[in-house]
Amino acid sequence: MLAELARQVDDGRIYDRDLLDLSDALGAVLGAYRRRSFVRSGSVEDQRQSRARSLARRGSIT
Repeated sequence: MLAELARQVDDGRIYDRDLLDLSDALGAVLGAYRRRSFVRSGSVEDQRQSRARSLARRGSIT
């Protein structure tokens, strides 16, 4: 969903007048994400690094 939203913002399909409200909403989502214990424990970063190593081994990182 967020990737599609990013495409819409890039393409100008989101009105400029709505960007401040969008920023506030994204801030609320990020705040909720950061409050998750899984994120605070560092598990997300561990998974991110593991995924990067896996992609590097397969040659998928450019």
